[in-house]
Amino acid sequence: MYTLSMGRKDFVSWLGDRITLPARDNTAKSEILDVQSGEVLLVWSRKPTLKTPEPPLIIVPDADLVDFFAFVSTYVGSYKPFSAFFNVIGLGVARRIFNKVQGLPEDILSRFVAVVIAEAYVQMGGKKAGVADVPVSACFGTFSDSVIQMVNYDDKSDQIDELADRWSEARDLLGGEMLPLSVEELIGFWKLVLDSLTYSSKSYSLLQEPSAPGTLDFIGAVLLGRKSITLEWELITENLPASRNALKLMDGSREARVRAFDEAITEILVSGRGTQSSNSIIAGYLAARVGGGSLQYLSLAYDLFPKLKLAPLWFALFSAFTPGSDYIFIGDSLGRRLARERVGRRGFWEISQSDISLDELRVVSIDDVGVPRTRRLRQSTIEVEIFPKVSATFRVGRRKVNDDHEVVLKNRNKEIRYLLDKISSLLETKDDRDLHADRSREKYSTGRKVGRQKEF
Repeated sequence: MYTLSMGRKDFVSWLGDRITLPARDNTAKSEILDVQSGEVLLVWSRKPTLKTPEPPLIIVPDADLVDFFAFVSTYVGSYKPFSAFFNVIGLGVARRIFNKVQGLPEDILSRFVAVVIAEAYVQMGGKKAGVADVPVSACFGTFSDSVIQMVNYDDKSDQIDELADRWSEARDLLGGEMLPLSVEELIGFWKLVLDSLTYSSKSYSLLQEPSAPGTLDFIGAVLLGRKSITLEWELITENLPASRNALKLMDGSREARVRAFDEAITEILVSGRGTQSSNSIIAGYLAARVGGGSLQYLSLAYDLFPKLKLAPLWFALFSAFTPGSDYIFIGDSLGRRLARERVGRRGFWEISQSDISLDELRVVSIDDVGVPRTRRLRQSTIEVEIFPKVSATFRVGRRKVNDDHEVVLKNRNKEIRYLLDKISSLLETKDDRDLHADRSREKYSTGRKVGRQKEF
C-alpha cells in the first residue's frame, strides 16, 4: 500500500496533470493510517507509475466529507459527479477496511438473496403474482440487498444501524415514500440473523438474549444445518402447543403439513401469546416446511402480513437453507442474477459503478420532486453508494410537492373547472335558444313561397 498526503490546492493540481508523485510505501504500517483536517490522503494498492495509472483511494477526515465534496463540485469541473470516478471515503471507514475485517462465507451470502426477493415482494405491496414477476431493479432497492453487500466484507451486526441510517437518508433525500416494512423492523430481522451465526447460548443468560428464549439458538441451528432442532423448537414454541406439535407433522404428506400449519397459525393469531417477532419466526419456518423450500409459496407467508409482518422474510430465509431449495433459479434465475451481482468481494481500488455516493449526494441540488441534478445511467433511477462497495438503487421524482404548492394547484384546478362549467352552460343556453327559434319557424311556416301577387 502506497500513500501520499497533500493539501486541497495540490490535489486539484494533481487532478489536472495526473503526474506520478513520490508515494510512500506503508504496506507494513496500515494501522497508523491518518490524515489531517483540510488535507486528502491518496492510497494506491501498488506503487503508482505512468505505465500503471491506477486511480487512488481518496481518504479525508470524517468531519470533512461534506465540505470536500462541496469543494470539488466548485473547483473540479472535469469530474462530475466526482464520486462516480473516484472512491472517496472517511478516515474511520478506511481504518476499518484496512484492519482486514472478515466477511461471511459465500455459500451463506448467496442464500441471503432469497430474503432480498421476499423484501422486494413485500415492499411492492404483494402486487406481483409471484417471484417471477419481481423485477431485478426492485431487489437492488431493498435494505436487505445493502446488508448482503456489507456483510460481504464485514460479518459484524454492529454496523447495521449505521448502514440503516445512511440507506434511509439517501432514500429520504430522493423523496421515497413510506414502506410497508419499516427500516426498524428490517434492522431487527438482520441483527437476529447475523447474531445467530456467532451466538453461543452458554455465554448469555436468558435475560441478555435479545429475543424470546432459544430464538438465536433456533435460527443458528437452521442456518448452520444442525440435524436436530427439536430442543430449540420447544423453547421458542413454549405456551403454543399446536405450533410445537406442528414440527412433528412437517415430515408427513402435504395435506398433513397444510393442516398442521393452519392450526398453528390460528393458535398464534387467536391466543395472543408470544411476541410478533418470535411468532413471525415460527410462522415463517412452518411455511417454509410446507413449501418444501420453494419460494413459489411466498404468498403463503405474505397472507399473514401485516399481523406477522416479518413472516415472509423468515419464510424466504428458511426456504433458502432447506436442502433442494429453488431460491437460486426460480423466477427466471432471479436469485442467481442477484448472487452474481452481490456475492464476491471486489477490490476497494476498483472504480465505483454507482452514479454518486451518499456523501456527495448531500451537496447536490435536488428539485422539489426528488430528482437530483446530476448525470446518471437511467433517468428514472439512481444508484447511490451508501458505504464503500455498498450501493442501493432508488427511484427518483416521486416526492410529493409541499402543502403550499398543493393548495395552489387545487385552487387553480377549481378555477379551471368553474370556467369550463360556465362555458358549458353558455353553450347549452345558446343551443336551447337556437332550438326554440327553429321550432317557432316550423310552427308558423305555411311551407309556400312568399312573393308578389300577379295583378290582373
